[in-house]
Amino acid sequence: MKPNIFIEITTHCNMSCSFCPSPTLERPRLFMDEKLFYKIIDEIKKEKITDTVYFHLMGEPLLHPKVFDFMEYASNNDLKIILISNISSIRTRKMEIKSILQYINYLEISLQSFSEDSFKEKKTKRISFEEYIDLIKEIIETKYANNFKVRINIQIIEKSKAKFKNYKKGIRLLSNNLELKNFMDLYFTNFFKSIANEYQLNYEPIKTQKLNYIKFNYQPFDKVSIRTRPIITWSNTMNESNKVKPAIFGKCDALHKQIGILANGDVVPCCLDYNGNIVLGNCQNVPLTEIMNSNQYQRLKKGFKKGRLYHSYCKKCKGGTNLINWLATQAYSFYKHRDI
Repeated sequence: MKPNIFIEITTHCNMSCSFCPSPTLERPRLFMDEKLFYKIIDEIKKEKITDTVYFHLMGEPLLHPKVFDFMEYASNNDLKIILISNISSIRTRKMEIKSILQYINYLEISLQSFSEDSFKEKKTKRISFEEYIDLIKEIIETKYANNFKVRINIQIIEKSKAKFKNYKKGIRLLSNNLELKNFMDLYFTNFFKSIANEYQLNYEPIKTQKLNYIKFNYQPFDKVSIRTRPIITWSNTMNESNKVKPAIFGKCDALHKQIGILANGDVVPCCLDYNGNIVLGNCQNVPLTEIMNSNQYQRLKKGFKKGRLYHSYCKKCKGGTNLINWLATQAYSFYKHRDI
């Protein structure tokens, strides 16, 4: 199995969400050097390391001055591109939507908040909630007007039992299907109907379904979806309590299904290691394949497969704040990653 490569092209972000660790990031704010990016893509292509690259980890990818060049280069090297973005800089930087959609295979729009009041907590001063919703609609319409094959997903976070030290009481999280339906009827239902009529699409009205723990998935038509997912604790680092009981075992798909490359070239096991706690090497000076074949890399990878956690950060990630949560988290890790 080839791992997906998460490439963090910048640590800069134009939002300040309290449910994200980016505002309190301990690493420097920087843009990935373009020579480093091209070096990474060239090696991925030559060594056939992966078929898919994510423009994602920390930071907002569309803020990078060379992001269009990066997407074009990766696409020309026959790589599938997944872009995870808050998309707001499309407006503030006056970007051409077609220039983005023509190169990527999947766009995940991090809407996250579903109300205007919650959107204000993201501290985005240069775009209003109404303008943001209109931008999402314009992206969807551009896709069908130009027959782009890109899949678009709008992500909204829902409530979970987790509590966070950075979480603000003013932010509303989706708590039931009725709230989602009301949100859709207010902002998207009529739009989806008009798009379906104009481009002769099969439109699927939103149904009243129970919001489950993992996600609600509404797909109005092919390759456009609205999904919810529970807010996460980012490896327990954003947990309200510092008393996290470390795991003694647990499986993980890090290094099997994903690898992270930070903006400075540091290689980390997964996208949750946002502060670079487990640096396996730096691909500015060392080939990525050499890092992947190193003793440290292989030891961690084999450990994840067998349920052995060798690093304290991994033990914290798979840990829990109480005995029941601790046991449930570790048991779930074996269930979720049973295929590695």
